[in-house]
Amino acid sequence: MELLAHAAVYMLQQTTLIETLRQEDRQAYYVRVGASRTMHSMHLAQPPNGLALAFDLAPTVYLSERAWHPEGELWHVLGEAGEALGLEWGGRWGFRWGFRDMPHFQLRRCACAEGS
Repeated sequence: MELLAHAAVYMLQQTTLIETLRQEDRQAYYVRVGASRTMHSMHLAQPPNGLALAFDLAPTVYLSERAWHPEGELWHVLGEAGEALGLEWGGRWGFRWGFRDMPHFQLRRCACAEGS
């Protein structure tokens, strides 16, 4: 587990946070251009607190490459690290949605709602 923690810290130092909370008009744009397939994205404000439960994170070295190098090995390293932390990774959506969203990570529900 300690090795996983060190690997996660190293990966986070080599990544760029792309986006978190998103407005509906931006989400509609992403749907129009094919970057998203839904208007029910977890990037949109979620009840009850209006927080986004998703974020996009990319290996920094891929940002200068065409389409962010979707077949690059670092996506899987990053995706597996996120999954080990209990996040859902959009890179696995190929089978479920016919669409892989390599930089996308999301929570299933807001833990903050349970404690309030």
